[in-house]
Amino acid sequence: MPDYLALYLSHPPIVARLMGQASPGTVLWAHTHELRQLLVAVPSLQEQARTVKLVRAIDARITIERALVSKLEEFAVGIMDDLL
Repeated sequence: MPDYLALYLSHPPIVARLMGQASPGTVLWAHTHELRQLLVAVPSLQEQARTVKLVRAIDARITIERALVSKLEEFAVGIMDDLL
């Protein structure tokens, strides 16, 4: 499942491992043979789908919470402006 693989490859410990093996330069990149040697945890398709669904739900919640924090920060600034 491509979505699961994208999540797996963007997981911070995996990114750190790939960055550690990347060739130096303006743009970091990994050689094909290094990518082929990367061990990928491959659960059942059902578990992959469940994982992707769960991570997407968490990401959506994080987006909502960040928007709320932003609005509350604006509100706090407005209150401080009124008080001063």
